[in-house]
Amino acid sequence: MPTVVTVEELLGQLPNLLEGMSRDRRCLVSVFEFPDHRYVQCWSGANGSVVAEVISNVNVGEWKALTKEQETALLAQRWSVPVQSTSPNWSKLAISNEELVSMVGAISLAITGVLEKSLGTPVRVHTFELRPQKVHSSEESAVEQSRHYFQRSLEDLERSASGA
Repeated sequence: MPTVVTVEELLGQLPNLLEGMSRDRRCLVSVFEFPDHRYVQCWSGANGSVVAEVISNVNVGEWKALTKEQETALLAQRWSVPVQSTSPNWSKLAISNEELVSMVGAISLAITGVLEKSLGTPVRVHTFELRPQKVHSSEESAVEQSRHYFQRSLEDLERSASGA
């Protein structure tokens, strides 16, 4: 069940959330969805890494999630460029504590600067565990499951945006 908070509340709790995700050895996903259906998401791996992702224009059909200026801003902030086959969103990886601290700032800037959300904007926060269906080398399976989950979410977004 999602929780609704403001951007200000989310950003205030973001350091604790990311630190908790990095220390938990389960594959956890946290999605921050805004009223315009754009989102930022984070997921953690069993090795303590955390990946942050910002919606991109990949896989959203005719709808444009980001302007060219917003994409340029993410590139300037050193977010990794989306790649259709492996990472369809703008992304950042944090493995060390220093990278995790930097990630908090990058997510904050992406939300308030790039996505232009005010501190009072409501955010639906969904946090859940991804459990691999088969027990193999875990992280690859968890990543693949998250890709499928978010592909379904994007399809839902497209239907919502088109009024279907």
